[in-house]
Amino acid sequence: MKIIPFFALLIISFSLFHGIAFSQNLTEPEANLDQKIRDHHISREEFAYYQILNNKEHRLSNYRDDNLMLLSKIILLHHINESRRKYSVPSLKLDILASRVANKMSRKSCDNGFFGHWNLQGEKPYHRYAFAGGTDHVSENASALITTGKISPDFDNIVKLMENAHTGFMEEKAPDDGHKQTVIGPFHNYVGIGTASCTHGFRYYEEYLDRYIQFGPFLQTIKKGETAAIQFRLLDKKLYPYAIIGYYEPPLKPMTRAQINRLNSYNDFTREIAFQLWPWEIPSPNRDGYITIRKRFNKKGLYYIQIYLSKEPYQGGRRASNRGKIQASGIVIRVE
Repeated sequence: MKIIPFFALLIISFSLFHGIAFSQNLTEPEANLDQKIRDHHISREEFAYYQILNNKEHRLSNYRDDNLMLLSKIILLHHINESRRKYSVPSLKLDILASRVANKMSRKSCDNGFFGHWNLQGEKPYHRYAFAGGTDHVSENASALITTGKISPDFDNIVKLMENAHTGFMEEKAPDDGHKQTVIGPFHNYVGIGTASCTHGFRYYEEYLDRYIQFGPFLQTIKKGETAAIQFRLLDKKLYPYAIIGYYEPPLKPMTRAQINRLNSYNDFTREIAFQLWPWEIPSPNRDGYITIRKRFNKKGLYYIQIYLSKEPYQGGRRASNRGKIQASGIVIRVE
């Protein structure tokens, strides 16, 4: 097996490795579910908790995990949390929507023979998660298995391939350790996990979320010249709003498989800042704790809005930097 790592401007990366193909149509009957739960030392209570969440989530229903694939994600969640414990960072919970976003990307990538962080619509990870209804900040790890043969689509084989991909991330050495740094990011609190297999091989995606904000309803698509109103409140009262930065990018363009495969990593923002609010400019919350910002957008395209939080109240006069702050949102406003 040959591992070829790729790295991003921040801590976002992609790896490519070669091996044997398999189909992800599981051969295990659902009757074996209880035995698999016991074999992998997953509590029945934990599985039931995520089963309820999986049944309640209606977004991206075409990419919903069945019970066995849900179990595989819980097994990998434990594997990921063990990696994080070694670096003394908090454990994560599994996010169902992010897992479906990852499943969709895995499937499209595998079926269409591309790999990495873009899809054929030219969307990056934060586009895909936001367009599916996500509002948290997302950081993506991706891995592709390029195949020449076949193996049995046995449940444990699939889990092993997923574990191998994650272990490959954790075996990276500095300074070429982009995947590893993504896994152990101290501000992450949820993760989505996606897989797919096809004649092109196997894909594995991890979507790490920073979830610290609750948003009120907002229009994701507006007309040029209209004003967008975004209302949010902090889920953790020990945190403080620090900065709000809106990054502009032109309307997305479709990409070919060859174009995608030439790109090794993605930037988590663009060079064009549409607006920015610093601590002394952020409005005060209302009685319910909600902060409202209103922005008029006069240029067609996409506006990627990141809200940064601090563990300490701001006391710096009129000087500020978002370095080291929690990236707590990833919403995208489309202006047509």
